[in-house]
Amino acid sequence: MDRWMEVGAQVTAEWIAEMDAKGLDGRRIGESAKDFIAANEN
Repeated sequence: MDRWMEVGAQVTAEWIAEMDAKGLDGRRIGESAKDFIAANEN
């Protein structure tokens, strides 16, 4: 499981960097997505 968490963190970091490179706030978008998912889990 630790390996999957490590890979997931790496993918997330790369995605954030891609969004930042496009002039978007990648970290903020990612946090908003996490919040939305958590609020709509059920």
